[in-house]
Amino acid sequence: MSLSTPEQPRTTRREAPDEGSDRLQVVTTPSPGSVASEVAPLVHRLLGHDADVRVELWDGSAIGPRDPVGTLVVRSPDALSRILWAPGELGLGRAFVAGDLDVEGDIIEVLGALRDAAGDKLGTGVVT
Repeated sequence: MSLSTPEQPRTTRREAPDEGSDRLQVVTTPSPGSVASEVAPLVHRLLGHDADVRVELWDGSAIGPRDPVGTLVVRSPDALSRILWAPGELGLGRAFVAGDLDVEGDIIEVLGALRDAAGDKLGTGVVT
């Protein structure tokens, strides 16, 4: 995992779910070697590929749509550690209170989008 500043992220266009073929969602593809490229499989396993939340990491790299309902800002590796050691809402809460995790945008909308994307996996901490 590299902590250096990533190259400019690439973008891909794909259809947004349940919106019809005329609406396209722009999604950031993390640059190879960035923190986002390393944690993308975990984020996609938990939230899927169509979550309407962007995840920005401490190295400036990001995963998710360019125009999300909000952004989950992971300020340090400690946030990931807290989330992995206490999965689900408890780990998210601990990271947020410690200042390792922040939310840009309406926190209620972001939490709702996370809940919708993760379903039971976020509340229980179990990724199936």
